Amino acid sequence: MICCGDIALPFEDAVQVKKLPESLASSRWIGNLEGSLLNGEHEEVEAALGKRIVFNTLPGVMSLCRTITFEAFNVANNHILDACSFNNTKESLKKIGKPYFGAGVNLSEAAEPYLYEEGGEHFSVLAFGDKLIKCIYATAQSQGVNPYEKDYVLDLVRKTLEHYPTHHLICFFHWNTELEKYPQPLDRQLSHTLIDMGVWAIVGCHAHRTQPIEIYKGRPIVYGMGNFAFKQNTFMSESLRFPEFSYSEYAIELSPDGAVMVHTFHYDNNRSEEHTSELQSPD
Repeated sequence: MICCGDIALPFEDAVQVKKLPESLASSRWIGNLEGSLLNGEHEEVEAALGKRIVFNTLPGVMSLCRTITFEAFNVANNHILDACSFNNTKESLKKIGKPYFGAGVNLSEAAEPYLYEEGGEHFSVLAFGDKLIKCIYATAQSQGVNPYEKDYVLDLVRKTLEHYPTHHLICFFHWNTELEKYPQPLDRQLSHTLIDMGVWAIVGCHAHRTQPIEIYKGRPIVYGMGNFAFKQNTFMSESLRFPEFSYSEYAIELSPDGAVMVHTFHYDNNRSEEHTSELQSPD
């Protein structure tokens, strides 16, 4: 499975992936869907672009899925409720047949792991979002993301490991602060504790830049993958853009045999044909 960072596509072909080897394009991917998933009606999109929000549209995500084989989307982030209710995003994901994890109409749904099998090995995937970066927590009665609270994370991870003892558990975290180069000490400490408990891999998002990768007791902790397909100079009345150091991006391949491979991408913000940006893989 290949994990990648933030995806925010307001219209079809907003970001085009170039020079991607077929071996990668046809692999199984999990992406971070950064924001609500709208149907893509013109008036709705134009109104949303003028607000201080981030979102995706069905045409935008579907065009990316024609290039890359996305198996599922992580939806635990601070923008998932920006443009519509989670029920609307949920229905849109059903239309394109993509499972999701990390958020829900209530806490029970948000806490459900995504399960998959690859190479004869079984995997469980959990995702969490931090309220300190304005993630809205799900409760027993309300929509939101799976909470990033230390005791809650430890308890849910423990229960998941007990319930799926033969699975490799992967944890996604939406944490840290925007544009921060290094992980927070408490995030690093918790990551080590989770690996000690038996978590197989940890991957992080939100900083909009790549952050360090650590191998702890033989298992990977990727503190920040950076953006992936995130259209710049478009959201928030064309004011949302990131520094050039954010143009370097990671996609992390976690092989069933335990191998880890880092694929690097470069975002080209100078492309202007039909308002399309390019994301290039030099591999």
